[in-house]
Amino acid sequence: MGREGFRLPLGKKWIYLILAGFLCLVLFLVFGLPRLLGPSLSKSQQEWQEFTKDDPHGYPLEVVSHGFRMIQAYRREVPPSSAGQSRSINVLEWEWKIAVKNKSWRDLEVYVQYALVDKERLMVDLDSTILQKPAPSGETVEITHQTEMLYQDLPRVATGVWEISWKEGKTVRHSRRKGF
Repeated sequence: MGREGFRLPLGKKWIYLILAGFLCLVLFLVFGLPRLLGPSLSKSQQEWQEFTKDDPHGYPLEVVSHGFRMIQAYRREVPPSSAGQSRSINVLEWEWKIAVKNKSWRDLEVYVQYALVDKERLMVDLDSTILQKPAPSGETVEITHQTEMLYQDLPRVATGVWEISWKEGKTVRHSRRKGF
């Protein structure tokens, strides 16, 4: 028996199977592995959580509705610290919106802050950017904004709360969501 007994027949089928397996491995490493290792969001987390009828009465501005949603989760490289090592963190991009009706007889400038809080009303994340928008008398305006927070804080989020402000003369007035 010569060397012919030890030859493996590698036909075209085997070559195609090996190439297909290699292609599947590459596709998994490029597309599948980052999803398994990186942060992700469910469909329900990406849907708007909207709230109505939580506006305190007796103010010239009425919060008609407000809400928030998670947009995307991803890993971001953080610049090197003084130790000289860069690291990556999981980040969550979220968006909030608020509809405010001006019930007064004059035009007002509306200032809005929005925060995500946990079940005990402790702040999880605050969009400290105070957005200003003109609110003509008798009209409803919608204000939206996108911001980021740490992904690890996502499980604590229970609801969203707002604070609106406006100027009356030289005095700044505030209105907050009840219970915050």
